[in-house]
Amino acid sequence: DALKIGDVIVCGSRGWSTPEKDHNTPDDKKIYDRELIRMELSLKAAQKLKKEGDKTVVMIHYPPFNSRLERSPFTELYSLYGADAVVYGHLHGKDCRAAKVVELDGIKYYLTSCDLVSNKLVRIL
Repeated sequence: DALKIGDVIVCGSRGWSTPEKDHNTPDDKKIYDRELIRMELSLKAAQKLKKEGDKTVVMIHYPPFNSRLERSPFTELYSLYGADAVVYGHLHGKDCRAAKVVELDGIKYYLTSCDLVSNKLVRIL
């Protein structure tokens, strides 16, 4: 689904762990593929709400790319539907070496796990 608040449309889905090379069980693939369908439905709902000048923020629990920040079917959807920003979490702990902001195809991806941002607000737009 999608929700419009002012000139911002928020949409998304839970997602699932993006497979690393040679590391994907049949059950993981089934969930991943289902979440791709859900994400596209959400992006389509956002597109129906979008007017000129509106921004689209996508929210997903899992990182939409692997540890090498490689493009994935999720990032391809975000590019296809013109997302302005993607917010995700799931990564935690002092040993987490993930970048807090990554840019792919002109879209900024924000890692907002509470412990990694010290429970502080993160400006998205």
